[in-house]
Formats: sequence, C-alpha cells, structure tokens
Amino acid sequence: MAHEINNPLGYVLGNIGYVLDELPGLVADAVPALAEDPRLGELLSALTDAREGAERIGKVVRDLRVFSRAEDDGRELVDLRAILESTCAIAMPTIRQRARFMNVLAELPRIRGSEGRLAQLFLNLLVNAAQAIDNGPAEQNEVSVRAQVVRDGAIQVDVSDSGRGIGPDAIERIFDPFVTRRRVGGGAGLSLAICQSIATAHGGIITVVSKLGKGTTFSVKLPSGEARATPRARESDAPASAVKDRRGRILIVDDEPAIAASLKRLLGRQHDVSAALSGREALDLLAKQDFDLVLCDIMMPDVSGMDVFEGLGDDREAEREKFVFMTGGAFTTRSRTFLEGVPNVRISKPFEAAKLRALVRDRVSKARRKE
Repeated sequence: MAHEINNPLGYVLGNIGYVLDELPGLVADAVPALAEDPRLGELLSALTDAREGAERIGKVVRDLRVFSRAEDDGRELVDLRAILESTCAIAMPTIRQRARFMNVLAELPRIRGSEGRLAQLFLNLLVNAAQAIDNGPAEQNEVSVRAQVVRDGAIQVDVSDSGRGIGPDAIERIFDPFVTRRRVGGGAGLSLAICQSIATAHGGIITVVSKLGKGTTFSVKLPSGEARATPRARESDAPASAVKDRRGRILIVDDEPAIAASLKRLLGRQHDVSAALSGREALDLLAKQDFDLVLCDIMMPDVSGMDVFEGLGDDREAEREKFVFMTGGAFTTRSRTFLEGVPNVRISKPFEAAKLRALVRDRVSKARRKE
C-alpha cells in the first residue's frame, strides 16, 4: 500500500512544486498586471495548502510503514531513533489529548532487530503512558520519551508519564498476561506482556519504576548492533551545495511514466534529463551514454533497479557511484539486503522539490569534479 500511495503522491508533489516555482515568473513575464491580482495570491496559497496536505499524507505513510513488517522476526541493523520518531508521531493524537509531550533522542547506534516488532513495543508503551493519565487539562500532565547510550554501550529508552502510578502489589505482576493498568474496558491487559516478549527476543530487558499519584517510567534496555551508527545506504538529507550550479546529464529510471515526467519538469531547466521507463531501457542508455547522475527506482517489474546496478559489473564502479536509489515503500528481503550492502544514497517518494534539486546539484558537482 505504501508503494501504491507514494508513487502517485510523488508526482502530485513534484507537479505542485513545479507549478509553484514557475507560475509567479510566468505571470510576471506574460501578463505583468496579473502579478498584483489577489486571485494569483489565492491560487498560490491553495497550491501551498495542497502541497502541505500531500506532504502530511506522505509522512503518515512513512510512519505506518514500520508496522508492515510487524510479523517479520528477521534481524537486521535498524535505526532505532527513526523507529522512535515514527512511533511518537503515530501515538501523538492519543497523547496530546491528555498531556504535553517531550521527546529527547540522542544520536544512537543501530541495533540488530525487527523494525516492526520494535515499533510495536514502543507504541504500546506510549499508548499505555497516555492512558495512565486521567482526563483533565493536558498542560498539567506530561508523557516523555528519552533515548541514550548508557555505560555498557547498550541503548536505554525511557517512556515516562505523570499519571496515576502503579501500586506495589500490582507492579510485581505488571508484565503478566491479562494484568492491565488501564481503567475497566480499556483493554485486555496483553500489551505489557507483549512488550516484555519483544524486548527479551531482542536480547534486552524492560523494567518499571512507579509511585502512586506521581507517575511511572518504563525503561527498555537493548544491546547495540554496532559500535556506532554508520549506515550504508543513506537516506538523503539533500544538503544544499556551496559549489556553483553546473548543468548535468541526468538519467531517470522509473517504470511510472508520470513520475519520470514530473522529475523531468523539476530538473529540466537546470540539467539535461533523459528518462528510461524500464530497467532494460536503462541498461541500453547506460551502454551508449555517460551520465553524471542516475536516479533509479529500486522496485520495477522484470528488470529492477538492483538488476540495473548489478548489470553494470564490478569493472564499472565509477558509474555505480553515480546511482541514487528511489524507493516508494515496497521492500522485499532482497531489496533490504541490497540497500544495506551498497553505499549509495537513497531518497524516498514522495520528493520535496527543493531537497531533490539540492541533492542533484550536489551530486552533479561531485561528478564533474572527478572528470
């Protein structure tokens, strides 16, 4: 579903961004009198609102995507900070009705585990924290999440609330099935037992400290999967380059014609852009032409982006370095393993026009400096 939503959302956002960039200049050049017409401002405002709405849809899809693998017990290096950020966003509608929210997340090493199961663990804790607070003025209560690396190199995540607390008798059985800290009708009492099961399965522990009338803190301690965070396939932050803009040769590889057309509009004024609507067509173009950057969809029928990359062969490493992979949210076991094993940047659909242009400008400048 993420893939099916993000692909059309990608060209919706791309085209809105293109119109927002081009419309004011077009009006100023073609019909200068319209530049002062309030209706133009309303049109631009409507487009801006539409873009913000589309971006919110994209964020919801990204946040929910971690749960698509909740039943996958496979272990891989995962970004716990990103999982926590997405989980906090999902829990926010429940939390903000009852409490202020504080989120303090340090830089964290990756851990080895299941992204979906870890998201389930922390969502359960956050929802429990919110529901431990009685209805009342939200500004008088607090739910917080703090994550840090502790002395032995493990990661500790504390989920705290200022709610009603847990009595000494109940706290001894809090992780037993069918024991709940919610009010009658608030749930069967399995969520904390599930949390303990997930933490234990990841080689970690979960503990609780509570005081009646003062609040509760659940602490999850998980072993680090690596000495420090050094992700291979990097999610691009698309920093703006300080190097003077240079016209580049760009190849877009995507089986969705509307995405290819949208990207050509966004990048065509600054660069020479070609498009391949299949992996086979991309391999043919790469055999005939040199490109400064290849924006390549990872998941395509018949010949995937992974196949295009690997089809170049180890002797064409310089060309492989020019690949930036585009993802719409559909990750097979092969694609996850592939992205973990290559150093190339990846970007997620839908794209933000400014960030995409900045990324392209930066990569083209680097490619030209190597020539």
